[in-house]
Amino acid sequence: MVGIRKNNPKNLPPTTYHLKMLFNYKALDEKGEEKTGSVEAMNVDIAINSLQRRGLIISEIKAANQGSLLQRKFSFFNRVSNKDVVILSRQMATMFEAQVSALRVFQLIASQVEKAALRNVLNEVASDLQGGSSISDALYKHPNVFSDFYVNMV
Repeated sequence: MVGIRKNNPKNLPPTTYHLKMLFNYKALDEKGEEKTGSVEAMNVDIAINSLQRRGLIISEIKAANQGSLLQRKFSFFNRVSNKDVVILSRQMATMFEAQVSALRVFQLIASQVEKAALRNVLNEVASDLQGGSSISDALYKHPNVFSDFYVNMV
């Protein structure tokens, strides 16, 4: 259905579905390795469900310190924009054309990205690649950054 974003499953007005919290978690992956990270969700139940869909077994989850009201209001400045994804895609294409390995591509780009949110995503993708995941599987774990269309194109 056109117009419904994956992060807006009920097609709610923008002011409703953007009110997400950040949760820090510790979990075990399919191989039994400990993973730590953060996930955005409207509440803790949705955060847990999201992590379980990724195949993680959660050992700890708690709301992250969200900072001051002013910081939360303007946290969208640190969000990954479509422009960021376009630039990332161009950088990836250039490196793949130069026959740089996928793991190294994500590690290099992550080390150069200024935006913390994108750097964290790229580091997680690199970690998943190192663990044996395919590029599309690693990108799929970040639906707030990479759309289904983008993941399927990869």
